Amino acid sequence: MKKNKSKINFLISERLGIFNDFTIALTHMICDFYVDKDSLDNDEDVTNHYNWCYNRTCKIFQNEEIDFSDNDDLRNYFYSYYYERFYFADEQDEKLHYINFWTNIFTNSTSTEIITVLKELYEVFNYSIEKKLQEIEKNIVYN
Repeated sequence: MKKNKSKINFLISERLGIFNDFTIALTHMICDFYVDKDSLDNDEDVTNHYNWCYNRTCKIFQNEEIDFSDNDDLRNYFYSYYYERFYFADEQDEKLHYINFWTNIFTNSTSTEIITVLKELYEVFNYSIEKKLQEIEKNIVYN
């Protein structure tokens, strides 16, 4: 029984690392390719910028055979977050602020608030991983 539990913990840790990497890569895309508030001053421009960043981040992970591109809940989760806290915030924080925030979520699960966010985000991300595992299992069974 102990062996299975450590195996499960390993998988969770591995997934958390992937989810953190994706989140940090997306944050870099959003911040690095952001021009200024005047250039992205309406919902359509913001949505286009965000979708470009999200899709580009997904392509990077697809090269590693991890596909988040069809995970609409994940796309919407981060869109909502960055819409409020980045695109239309009164003052935008430095990129490092967002990176530290997300890294803290994925690596420092000590407070109830962080655990709640991590659990919610893990479930949203995990949809893509479980979908991929089901495809692999299906291919094994039918081949």
